[in-house]
Amino acid sequence: MMFLCASILRRHFLSLLGALVFSLSFAVPASAVDFLETIQDIPLPAGFAELAEPVEFETPFGRIVEVSAEGKGTVDQSRFFFEETLPAFGWVLKEQPLVFERGNERLYISLISGDGIVRSEFKLVVRPASSVMND
Repeated sequence: MMFLCASILRRHFLSLLGALVFSLSFAVPASAVDFLETIQDIPLPAGFAELAEPVEFETPFGRIVEVSAEGKGTVDQSRFFFEETLPAFGWVLKEQPLVFERGNERLYISLISGDGIVRSEFKLVVRPASSVMND
């Protein structure tokens, strides 16, 4: 009888352990996620890297930053990643395809796929606090 109970407990323990490992595989700790260097609070999907030199300029009407990153995956996976992670950084999805706002900032993300590689193009527009976000 004791052997039977131990066997059942071991099976339940292994099932729970398996479920825990499976669920943790979807949770990425902040330290394991890369961020854009140019726009520091924009996380990148695992395996993505920022490309080349960004384009940045400032005018009396605001600041614009354009930068790209690439990595393996699909457009759908990348879209899901940004839709799920950016709200934790204060970004609100305003419209599709992938336009986010946070205060006086607007972030446009374009996703382009080819040969299993996704290129994410980011355009950040920062307007003076006194301006209204109209595009």
